[in-house]
Amino acid sequence: MPMETPWTARLGGGIAEAYSSPGGGYAGQVTASDRRLPAPLAVPDPARLDPASPGYPAILAAHDRALAAGEDGYLDPATGLWCFSAAYLWDRGSCCDSGCRHCPYLNQARRLRS
Repeated sequence: MPMETPWTARLGGGIAEAYSSPGGGYAGQVTASDRRLPAPLAVPDPARLDPASPGYPAILAAHDRALAAGEDGYLDPATGLWCFSAAYLWDRGSCCDSGCRHCPYLNQARRLRS
């Protein structure tokens, strides 16, 4: 079960349809009745960020702070590298296939069902 954070608990979103490609699990553009990021997609897919990793809570906290502040991303607490937020990536409208940690399009249909 995805970890719910204070920011994701406040989100709503009515996804009308989510399209996933048969190969990589990426979705194309999404038809949504509400353009806000759906809460389940604000939590990183385990394929990109393992919940068992030691830095997981600090990463989620940094991500939540960026989301709450409306920032495009945050500095990774362990490496100092820049990470785009799920909301920023969602606003792009499609996956860029760059391996982003918070990609809301990765395995989207499965994540929305859970």
